[in-house]
Amino acid sequence: MLVLQLAERGLRLGLVVDLTDTDRYYDKDEIEGLCIQYQKINCPGRGKFVGALNKNVTAFERARGYPIEKGSYVQALHKAAIDSRNKRLLKAFKQ
Repeated sequence: MLVLQLAERGLRLGLVVDLTDTDRYYDKDEIEGLCIQYQKINCPGRGKFVGALNKNVTAFERARGYPIEKGSYVQALHKAAIDSRNKRLLKAFKQ
């Protein structure tokens, strides 16, 4: 176990953050029994993640009033960034 390997080197593990969406990989009681803090943050798996991401993007688009269409939105964002940079450069040269 990792804890034993660290102990052999004079190191100590202080915290385990479990990001899985299941309890089958890590035993909280076993980890805390070794005087290591344990924190569980349930993160959805691949299938659930994609669905949740799409749901959040759709909610964001609705809040904005128009969708993020990859081509036009990214191009408009890039153009706005370039225009902003050019304005700052022109202002700096005029001074």
